Amino acid sequence: MRKISIFLLFMVFCVTSFAQNPIRIAIRGIIQDTSFVGMGGATVMLLAPKDSALVNFSRANDKGVFEFKNVKNIHYILKVSYVGYLPYQQILAPSATEITDLGNVGIKPISKELLEVVVKTARAPLTIKGDTIEYDARSFKVPAGSSVEDLLRRLPGMEIDAQGNIKAQGKDVKKVLVDGKTFFGDDPKAATKNLGAETISKVQVFNDKSEQAKLTGVDDGKKEKAINLELKEEYKKGAFGKITGAVGTDSRMALRGNYNKFNKTSQFSILGYGNNINETGVNWSDYGEFKGNNSFNNNDNGDFGFGGNRWWGSDNEGVTNNFDGRGFTNNGGGGVNYNFDNKKTKFSSSYFYNQTRLFLDQYQNKKTFLQNSAFLTTDTSSQNNFRGNHSIGTRFERMIDSSNTLIVKANMRAGMKNDANSMFQSNLTEEGLLRTRSAIKNSNDFTNFYLNTNAIFRHKFKKKGRSYALSFGYNVNNSNGNENLNSLTKFITAGTFTEQVRAIRQINDNDNRQNMVKGSALFLEPLSKKIFWETFYNFSSDNRSVNRQAFNGLVENRRMDSLSTYFENNVTYNRIGTSLRYSFSGVNISLGGAALRYDLDGKQFPQKGGQLFSSVTKSYPNFMPYLDASLELKNNLYFNFSYSLDITAPQIADLQPVINNNNPFFIS
Repeated sequence: MRKISIFLLFMVFCVTSFAQNPIRIAIRGIIQDTSFVGMGGATVMLLAPKDSALVNFSRANDKGVFEFKNVKNIHYILKVSYVGYLPYQQILAPSATEITDLGNVGIKPISKELLEVVVKTARAPLTIKGDTIEYDARSFKVPAGSSVEDLLRRLPGMEIDAQGNIKAQGKDVKKVLVDGKTFFGDDPKAATKNLGAETISKVQVFNDKSEQAKLTGVDDGKKEKAINLELKEEYKKGAFGKITGAVGTDSRMALRGNYNKFNKTSQFSILGYGNNINETGVNWSDYGEFKGNNSFNNNDNGDFGFGGNRWWGSDNEGVTNNFDGRGFTNNGGGGVNYNFDNKKTKFSSSYFYNQTRLFLDQYQNKKTFLQNSAFLTTDTSSQNNFRGNHSIGTRFERMIDSSNTLIVKANMRAGMKNDANSMFQSNLTEEGLLRTRSAIKNSNDFTNFYLNTNAIFRHKFKKKGRSYALSFGYNVNNSNGNENLNSLTKFITAGTFTEQVRAIRQINDNDNRQNMVKGSALFLEPLSKKIFWETFYNFSSDNRSVNRQAFNGLVENRRMDSLSTYFENNVTYNRIGTSLRYSFSGVNISLGGAALRYDLDGKQFPQKGGQLFSSVTKSYPNFMPYLDASLELKNNLYFNFSYSLDITAPQIADLQPVINNNNPFFIS
């Protein structure tokens, strides 16, 4: 009985102690000046007492009220900063209640004579200016030799995954600038993986406006997260660089280096890398970039109006490096970047080459359940695949005068791929009896050429807000190559020898071509300071051809009519639309509609130059309603709602599907 009483007393003590010291608390207060006026926009930070590392931050609302919710109940340093006022600092001890109310927190104005001294000696880890969060890199310590990526991992509100992709305040970062200039085509990883943390003075996270908003000067509510890396003064002039290397077990190694020469008007950089640890270096391997829409700002395509970038696609064979992290890869690449800026001219250019070779041996043993039965499958496969890509991107912007601006951009990519794959596959009954056995050995060689050009002209009228813009673009996407398909399949339960054995020795020659001419026009008229009317027109003529010829290697390379085709597809696109936009103080509401029409003209031939086999001519008219509402809330929060209706023209694969017999067990 005594032991039970002691145990109950101990439990009551623990529960009482827990109730007195909650694990998570809220901290709140009101920032005021000496006149008891709320200091809206003041930056409030919680720092760790041990090393003054930033734990959390917030910004006071219009009345000066701030609150930290669900923070650990530990010691903190509360720090308040506001331009023109002395920094405020207070030690906070663990709280016995769930809410720590600091009441009024007073800050004092500073004299102009002391302002410079205070700024230098009391530098805050971060400041918030409008929608921009600026981190002081010197307040976040990283080991010597660290990259910008390592620095970003230390910043509150930033997330970096294993592949180096960046999120800021929960949103994907689309580009990273260096001193406000593009760095290797806005590829975020080019800067974060190759520049050293010691070169950075400040990290600025902001919302980048769309190209249309930049052209017209009217906020359309379309924004994406971007980062600007501000260099230290000593790195803004002269040259600097870095070489890093590493070796490990199993002959694993990695080497990376860069050389940079920056000044106030230009940037010149060279970088290179090589490794066999499955790191492809920078982000040029992504399929989206291969299609040309990641070399520069995605909104910089000249397709004016809502939903303006939805009508570019391809049936062509792509050359990408995306192996999904499987197997072992040997990687290498290098490139050069040059930017030049002055008051009227901005020029960006980059060239990059990268290559990846994949080695993958794989074994799979799986069981497939059907409605009344099941079967077993055993796969043993080997892959030796190569990818190589040359990429060039340029962008030229010229402010002709205060009313006229010209933008010209071009992206080019030439790629090659070579695959050699082999597989041995067996299918068994649920009892383990062999049903089929197959040996497959396939290989292919492909090359691809992609070119995207675009020119945009913008004119501003004397009336504030009135403007028009014109754009013209020309795109090319060609690929060609061949496939060699070799397989031998044995059906154990078949009755005759001809039914038991099925062999394929097939050669596929592929030649796919695409040319697109497109243009757009935009006119913007202000109806008031907050309401704008815009009307736009889009046009494109997309000409594609797919030429696939299959030959039977078992019968003197005889052409296989059932697997061969030549198809031409011409699609003309017209769209005209209008919308009303309300834009004021972070609120953007747009309501409009567009009439669009696709005119399709497709022709199928057994082979190029042959007799017409079939054709399709059809028009797809439609009406596209559009509603978009976005609201910028406080503390970097946003609300967005969008509704639209669109149609897409059928691809050649939809109009004339061709049988894919690369795997005899899975014909598609």
